[in-house]
Amino acid sequence: RMIKTFLCLLKNNFPIDEKRIRCRIMHGYDQDGKRLNKYWAHVTRIPLSQFYKHYGDKRTKGLVTNKPNYKGICAVQYNSVDLQYELQSIGESIYSMKD
Repeated sequence: RMIKTFLCLLKNNFPIDEKRIRCRIMHGYDQDGKRLNKYWAHVTRIPLSQFYKHYGDKRTKGLVTNKPNYKGICAVQYNSVDLQYELQSIGESIYSMKD
């Protein structure tokens, strides 16, 4: 829900180019990264072509993922310095209201 909320807020409140959204899936070493990329592409409605190569955590090599519904970690990026500065400005404005 957090990923969907973030994407919804991003798309509805800022003039973005959706082709600049990128995702990376980090998962247990024993999990199928290609299948997880497909899962997250479906959830986020972001094309697989905008996904970076999935990353199996080497620290979990030789271990079994015990949580059957664990779908890894989906990190979403939007590559725009202008948007970064705008979001930082909004955050600073909110923070300064506390003073």
